[in-house]
Amino acid sequence: MTVQQTCEYLKAQNQILILCHQSPDGDTLGSGFGLYYALRAMGKQVRVACSDPIRPNFLFCSHSRCRISHRNVLRQWTLQTRSC
Repeated sequence: MTVQQTCEYLKAQNQILILCHQSPDGDTLGSGFGLYYALRAMGKQVRVACSDPIRPNFLFCSHSRCRISHRNVLRQWTLQTRSC
């Protein structure tokens, strides 16, 4: 997908789930939460999920409502995957 196609795709979605990789580090958390706040500002319903707990030294860059596990998300959200 091009950047423009990705933007159009995200604009068309109402619910968006952002998944962080295992053992989340500053890069994945910064990217994930940056995208979270940008999409929220567009009026989207957004969640960030991590399979592993966020380490204490990175808690400053997360929002308490965002720190959820994949297991909890899968019960509530229908996942749609896109190949890039």
